[in-house]
Amino acid sequence: MQHDVTPAPRSTDLRPWTAPSAAELDSPNARSEHRRTTAVRRTRFRSRPWYPLYLLLVFLTSVWLFLRGDQWLADKLIWPANGAEFVPVSQKTTQARPDHRYLTVVIGGLNRKSGSYIAQALRPSLSRADTDIYSLVYGTSIVDVDLTAKFIDLLESTHPDVVNFYGSSMGGDVALNLASQLGRMQGQPMGDEGYLFPSVGTIFLDCTPLSTADVRQSSRTKADLLSAITEAIGTEGGAISRVAVEMLAQRHQWASGVFPFPGGSFRFDDFKYKLSEIVRDKISGTGISTQLVTDQYGVIRRFRADDVLSELPPGARLVYFRPEIGTDDNTINVARVQQQLEDAAATYDLDLTVFLITDGEHASAEKNATQYNQSIRVVYGLEP
Repeated sequence: MQHDVTPAPRSTDLRPWTAPSAAELDSPNARSEHRRTTAVRRTRFRSRPWYPLYLLLVFLTSVWLFLRGDQWLADKLIWPANGAEFVPVSQKTTQARPDHRYLTVVIGGLNRKSGSYIAQALRPSLSRADTDIYSLVYGTSIVDVDLTAKFIDLLESTHPDVVNFYGSSMGGDVALNLASQLGRMQGQPMGDEGYLFPSVGTIFLDCTPLSTADVRQSSRTKADLLSAITEAIGTEGGAISRVAVEMLAQRHQWASGVFPFPGGSFRFDDFKYKLSEIVRDKISGTGISTQLVTDQYGVIRRFRADDVLSELPPGARLVYFRPEIGTDDNTINVARVQQQLEDAAATYDLDLTVFLITDGEHASAEKNATQYNQSIRVVYGLEP
């Protein structure tokens, strides 16, 4: 089949294309048209139904990347990752095993990396001829399974007959958790050497909370809320995040009102002092990591007083230290905790003793070491 192809008519007005000049592109009309076109495109994009979700995703991704980067730098440069360990403070029974051997475990509280300083302050009363003293040194986090395994390893290596616990502040919750686990295992075979799990001795609690409701300061709740947010997105951040959390939690010490809104005030000297204090005490190499602080508050959040106290052996001895004037403890409502412990002691057949520390503060064993040591000697029957 043959088709007739008619050629297109030639245009007599075709001219070669030439690029517009710079003056034409930068003319007022061109700039106005460019702005109009850009605005239309931007408006069309922002009017999409998924645009708010897009903004939220970008924001969360940016925060997550910042926190992960901050945490990675902190792990590499400031807080090398390591697990918890029990370190000896005083070993008195390594040469010859007496007939009855004791082990005392000292556990530090919030914002403390270990109980070693507390153990040294209480060494005159805790250290006896038949007692080994160990301090729990937190790693960069608190992992319950790891902590329990390390505790069992300690028992298998020291072979005590009785284990005493001393928990300062939140460390008392850790002590109670370990004591309740030991209470379930005591008398059962331990390891392959024929030893039995030891019994639970005296549990000393120094201004220990039993729940988050016992935490007095609202700033601590705010710090915990920020930590909960970072937990929810899967990372705890690092040094910069830690500084931000601590500064916001203690904002009343360097600002007043609702700063930066009208009526609020900002005190630069106080801000500078608080910032240097936090960097020195919380971010230095000897400080504690963001993850550890998160986990320390997590211990309080997860602690179930009724479940733990009910699993202690009947007749287990609890000793609670608190300031004589309850309001002198600015961190924990110790009067409320004392009432809970008294109720639990009556319910679960526990032996509770409460010592009121004159001029005491929150967990002030180092400051009021004389009163604490005297009280512990009374508990052990060494003083009337």
